[in-house]
Amino acid sequence: MNGTSHARLTALSRRTVSAVLFFVLSVASAAATGRTETTFVVQDCAGYNGWPFVRVLDGRLLVVYNRANGHEFTDGKVDLFARQSSDRARTWTDEVAIEKVEAPASDPKGAPAFYWNRFWKGNVRRHDLYRTFDGVTYEKVSTPALDPMPVQVMAPVPLPDGQLLSLWFDGNYKNLADGHSWGTLFSSDGGRTWRQTTVEAGLSKADWPTEPSVVSLGGGRLLALARAEWCEGVDVRQLQSLTSSDGGRTWKREKTAITDVHESTPALLYDTASDELSLYYFHRGPGLLKRRTAKASAAFADPLAWSEPEVVACGRKRRSWDSGNVNAVRLDGSDYLAYYAGDATNASVLVSVVGKAETPATSWEGRRVLFLGAWDVARVQATARRRRFEAKVYPTADAAFADYPAEAFWAIVLRDGAADAGVRQFPQARVWTEGDFNKEVER
Repeated sequence: MNGTSHARLTALSRRTVSAVLFFVLSVASAAATGRTETTFVVQDCAGYNGWPFVRVLDGRLLVVYNRANGHEFTDGKVDLFARQSSDRARTWTDEVAIEKVEAPASDPKGAPAFYWNRFWKGNVRRHDLYRTFDGVTYEKVSTPALDPMPVQVMAPVPLPDGQLLSLWFDGNYKNLADGHSWGTLFSSDGGRTWRQTTVEAGLSKADWPTEPSVVSLGGGRLLALARAEWCEGVDVRQLQSLTSSDGGRTWKREKTAITDVHESTPALLYDTASDELSLYYFHRGPGLLKRRTAKASAAFADPLAWSEPEVVACGRKRRSWDSGNVNAVRLDGSDYLAYYAGDATNASVLVSVVGKAETPATSWEGRRVLFLGAWDVARVQATARRRRFEAKVYPTADAAFADYPAEAFWAIVLRDGAADAGVRQFPQARVWTEGDFNKEVER
């Protein structure tokens, strides 16, 4: 990673879901480094736990997620659950089956969390809006009759004028031709009734903005980023920028230069004090959770204003559909990123925590390091456990590159002159010799 971004890779630990291994991040020592970044498991029971949504309720984290039979949303067999954490994602309450605890809030206090749950079975589709004040009971607020009936409605965002805004999109994932659309839903009564507007219709799949994340920048300015769907014959996919200067009445859609994506659902956070936007997205395939930043004023005016990416967490590598869909919230200066990872049958919901403090550029803790050559694997792994970094040992750079993308390693450590190829295949990694390793890490 380059020195300006100080990319923060977090150590991985293996968990088993049924008989299949996938990677989650291990806990780093905050006391030793001042960091708060790590990854915790929200739910890893049998089943396809996925598509999480994270919010803050009275200082607690709330994660809402689905459980299905696989990466399939159209068979009507998708259940809805929630868990809460009062210790910054370290432990979680027992699971709540939301549809079994439906009830109006008896003593509503504070701001509620809203969540759209979609039901889809054959040609039957609907979107149920739930709200909760305490994370224990959930009220079904509305099931609006929408036309067109969207594929998905995104979580409501409170606006400065008291309205709720949800973006929606409709179309056919298998259809490359025209016929795709997107638009807005506004509510002035807390989600009980909605006004639907189609912003664009008749779009090709290549121009279709899906799963957008939107933030209010104040003064009627809204900014959203939307993912790009896979299209046969289209080699480069880019996140799309959606901007409005009049509170969502009219919109402009533009392509960004963010191309390290593969059906990557974006998550935007906005800090009003610094005017800084943080964009998180899960790069499916390589299995990397990434962040880019920009000044909101710059990104609103120019969709190319985003920084280069930094890797903040690592999930499953070389898989696409069964990992991803990041959703984010900020609490006490740290960002909490909910996503899922697994296989075609079982997946787990995870939360990665990214704190303010940067990892020192010279610290090995929490890094993923590639060891090339004829290493004593037991010795390397013992050192990695002691110094809290993740070690991957490969005889050649080609073997490592078959499993990991070019940006996956913070450093390469060479033994027996193993490595011109390593430097070429992993150009962003810093290069250490065996002598460097002995001096700096084993001291």
